[in-house]
Amino acid sequence: MFINANFRFVLKPRFWSNFIAVATRPDMQIRFEWIERIIMPVTGEATSCPICLSHPVAARVTKCGHIFCFSCILRHLSYNEEDDRRDAKCPICWSAISADTLLPVHFWAVQYDTSCAAKPSGGSLSSSGTKLAPNTHITMQLMKRLRGSTICLPRSSSACLYTASLVNWFKNAEDASRSPVLDSSHFPWTFSDGALAFARFMLATRNYCKDEYQRELRELQESKDMDVDVESKLFMESAIMSVEEALARAQPDAPEDKWEAKAMSQQLQAVPNECSDSAIADDDFMYFYQADDGQHIYMHPLHMRILAQGWGSYAKLPNTLEIRLRRSVESMVTDEVRKQSRFLDHLSLRCELVIVEPELKGIVSPKTLQKFRLQLSHHEKHHAARER
Repeated sequence: MFINANFRFVLKPRFWSNFIAVATRPDMQIRFEWIERIIMPVTGEATSCPICLSHPVAARVTKCGHIFCFSCILRHLSYNEEDDRRDAKCPICWSAISADTLLPVHFWAVQYDTSCAAKPSGGSLSSSGTKLAPNTHITMQLMKRLRGSTICLPRSSSACLYTASLVNWFKNAEDASRSPVLDSSHFPWTFSDGALAFARFMLATRNYCKDEYQRELRELQESKDMDVDVESKLFMESAIMSVEEALARAQPDAPEDKWEAKAMSQQLQAVPNECSDSAIADDDFMYFYQADDGQHIYMHPLHMRILAQGWGSYAKLPNTLEIRLRRSVESMVTDEVRKQSRFLDHLSLRCELVIVEPELKGIVSPKTLQKFRLQLSHHEKHHAARER
């Protein structure tokens, strides 16, 4: 559940027909066999393999969500294979693991360090990003999400997906006779503008797979050349062989390459910020601000309403907005959070996030702030009561 809630996914195109359910049900468990690679946000070199304590080389994540060097976890699994009476266990949490369920990891570099956000409990790992302390300047990206869908992209690049056929499908999803037929071109791919940074799931292109496996081979070979331990070299060779096999499988495939070409042709023809079909209305979408590095950092819904009032509507808000942070609070998606903040109902339950509040003076007019004076006063009192 942790992986499903907090990571993003590059999926194998041949399973695309299963992703219609993923696009409509945020809590649907994404099956391991569908996943090509996990996308994990990191700041600097903050992530380390808990076995060798170095930055993970050709990183792999277990089903329980722990990340290791590929060769390190293979070495750990080999100790269990020597004793047939023991099932392999994660060296961190002792959950059952196996080599067949290890998933490749794509580390996505992010800018903001959420460790300074107010926490309901617990702590966090240190990192080297910009800390979300009061008065920090961060850039927010205006997101556009089709109602009833988990597909969410920046408004500036959303035209590549939000076609009339996709909107009509979600409007009539419960009536199959009226719903247009969807295909893989209606989903984000790794080439889709904004997908790698923001999309919860996307389909893997052939070139993306090749580039990632070639990067892993370079990392493994460099690590092997530097290591002096004979046993470590053996497991690095085993990891190299596994990655080479995966790279060999990433060869041209007629159906998948045809789907990819069709999706690329349709999505690259889309015009940014324009809806070419009059049937697509702004009411079909939800708008909200998210941190521009793709992390689960969202603007408070009250402050979103104030901004929308200042600009005239949510659809008229600027694509990017630089704010000075007034407050940030860590949270987690629950049923209650979804009821209070409908714009977050595309996120899985137990997804960890940060809600930020900007300093509104200088962004909206005093007249607009005056209209929300009572709501802001109530909000401040509620926050003060929670801190006591």
